[in-house]
Amino acid sequence: MCTVEWKVNEPTRHTDQKENSDEDEDDIPNIYDNVEPDDCCELDFHSGIDMLGPSLHLRDKYDDIEGMWASSEQYRDPYTWNEVKTAFIRAAEVAGETSFSEELVWLPSGSYAESSFFSIIYEAREPECRQKVFGNHYSGIGQRRFQEYVKENKTKRNESTLLWHVNDYDYMLTPKSLILSDTDCVLRKTDTPGFVKLQLLNSDVADTWGDCCFTQTSGQCDQVFVSPTQVKKKLERIFSQMEKDGPYIVKQGSVAFQIADISDVSRGILFYDIVFAIKCTFWPSMASKWITRPRKWPSKGDIEAIVAVGFHLVPKVNSVSGDPLDWRVSFSQAEVSLTNLPLVYHYGIIHWRILKSLFSSYFQLEAHPKLITSYNLKTLFFYALERVKHDHWLNKEHLLKSILGIMDDLVICLATHNCPHYFIPEMNLFDYQIPHSDFYPLAAEQVVSLRKRVAEKPVEMVFGDV
Repeated sequence: MCTVEWKVNEPTRHTDQKENSDEDEDDIPNIYDNVEPDDCCELDFHSGIDMLGPSLHLRDKYDDIEGMWASSEQYRDPYTWNEVKTAFIRAAEVAGETSFSEELVWLPSGSYAESSFFSIIYEAREPECRQKVFGNHYSGIGQRRFQEYVKENKTKRNESTLLWHVNDYDYMLTPKSLILSDTDCVLRKTDTPGFVKLQLLNSDVADTWGDCCFTQTSGQCDQVFVSPTQVKKKLERIFSQMEKDGPYIVKQGSVAFQIADISDVSRGILFYDIVFAIKCTFWPSMASKWITRPRKWPSKGDIEAIVAVGFHLVPKVNSVSGDPLDWRVSFSQAEVSLTNLPLVYHYGIIHWRILKSLFSSYFQLEAHPKLITSYNLKTLFFYALERVKHDHWLNKEHLLKSILGIMDDLVICLATHNCPHYFIPEMNLFDYQIPHSDFYPLAAEQVVSLRKRVAEKPVEMVFGDV
């Protein structure tokens, strides 16, 4: 494997004018340095290709894209979601987990604007669906149920392929007793950006979740912390019961429990990603700079509205410290609010959807497929919205230029081994995926190669042969 060394030059500034802002252009920071490869490898950030013609062709296709997406109603109220919620509560009661059989808040953590690009349903062969449903872990109950589903499919549809819904419907699950104000709890800092320990101050909450709490003595006082490990054990028991009851197959990820609903062959396989989350109705100090940093987007009013809603804590393992009491800070609700703002919902989101489609279809780095994730692409997209003027996103002729620009940002992130979290820039998203890996220069070369192909034939790359 060819090793690529990178040299870092002085930071660059964008020259677009800001909309509705009194600040000078130079006050808008570019979080990325201008990184160029040395002479040992040719990586061209500026191909010199005339992008006007290809961009106009891509623009002509733009109006056709809307019809390829799921309707807003279909995304927000997918088929059997109420049945899934009812099944979860019933399983919690059978498993004896009363804290989860009480009133629960189910919050969509993905907006319609974030739904998958192009058609939401396609036909896939059994091995592909099997991998999606089970991953590398096959459960006895689920395996038998899946085989019965395949058999029923061949009987009813008389086909060797299975219908698969591309969209995963994402939800956060929060018991109402764990909606906390700043008087109910304290967030204790850790050495890892983006992670905190949750200390309870409210005795009623501590009593309700006592079997998930850990008490430490500090001086003359006892400090009560909520353990994400114990909470996940409760959830494992509930989802195990839910799978036993059927017609669901459950796969546990690092944060989410993915439910495959195989109740109806004619409708196809539906997937729901459910993440347990503690709701905090205040804004964390570690993200305070997000409120005040210079930017073109979003507006101050939109920022204030997002901050007023708060954030969540999710039980993701801190792979850096390994501390079992650490919770990961999540801004999923804030991100949904951002994607629902008019600039993104009606104009900008097409860039991110195309990027997701391109990397899903053409990017291959099999050894470490999570290096470039859709979340990282969304992060770069949000940063681009902050730096580039409002009118740029309204002009469809800028579509290709914007997509290539975000790909350039990704190459720079790979070159510096740093993809800053959107709300907490001190948090490097790469640290939680592939720290200190030789795959960064390889991935950068592949992104540059993909960028060149997109610049030369954008319509074919996005839409296939046309």
